[in-house]
Order: sequence, then C-alpha cells, then structure tokens
Amino acid sequence: MKESGDTFATYQMMVFGKDAFGVVDPEGAGMETIVKSREQVGGPLNQFSTIGAKFSMAAKILYPERMVTVVCSSTYSGSDAENVTIQ
Repeated sequence: MKESGDTFATYQMMVFGKDAFGVVDPEGAGMETIVKSREQVGGPLNQFSTIGAKFSMAAKILYPERMVTVVCSSTYSGSDAENVTIQ
C-alpha cells in the first residue's frame, strides 16, 4: 500500500462496448502499395529497391456511453519510468 506523498505510475485501459466507435474509409484514399525496382532506385551497383504501403482511415466515437476508461496503478510503478508519475 502506498503512503500519502509517494509517487506512482498510472496506467489507462479503455474498454469499448458494442458499436462504441465506427471506422470510415475516406473516398479515394484507400490502401496503396508502392514498389520501386533496383533500376528505379539505383544506388551503387543497382543493389537497392523499395516497397512500401500507405493508407488513410478515420475513427469516430459513436456512443461515448458505451466506453469506459479504467485508470489504475501497479506494484511495479516504482520501476516504470516510461509512465507519467503523479503525487
């Protein structure tokens, strides 16, 4: 048990109920795969080529009453420097 004045890390967890949010695919901005051959990219001795992908999407909260955020601490809080500490 932490004493008053001790610092500790907090962790947030979100719980989503049915249809709490929706995902839309903006028109004309779907997934695109881009491939560049060794001849296009080049480099010393034509040894480089690239492949990548990009996509666009958006999420919207539809029913905030179907969502819950749980904030908690842990016995490992003292050793977790990556989380924000509060007093």
